Amino acid sequence: MIKLQKPALLSDEQTDRLKAMCPAPIRGNYRKPSNEVEINPAARMKRGKDFEDKVMTEYEENGWTVIRNGWPDMLCVNESGNMEAHFVECKAGSGNLHHNQRKMINMLKRLGLTVIVRSE
Repeated sequence: MIKLQKPALLSDEQTDRLKAMCPAPIRGNYRKPSNEVEINPAARMKRGKDFEDKVMTEYEENGWTVIRNGWPDMLCVNESGNMEAHFVECKAGSGNLHHNQRKMINMLKRLGLTVIVRSE
């Protein structure tokens, strides 16, 4: 079962301690402290992907279907009146829907959402 964590509120004392530990922001030229480590963007992306995989596994283990690919190209929202939304997939020329796109479109429609496939 997936449990959502509520953000923890800090007491005034904890907030003051945190402020004392963190240097004040410096305006203008900023030099990184020598003890600050820069994270490699590729490593950051891998860490994010690893976390996504973990979350996906948790959902799948609890019986959920997880679809990560195949999202329509855009979400169009009409905010006037009845607040209407359309997911729109655009296909140029004789482009065909891929398997994962068909799967996603079917799932969105089963959820009662409007999906439109437009071609030239």
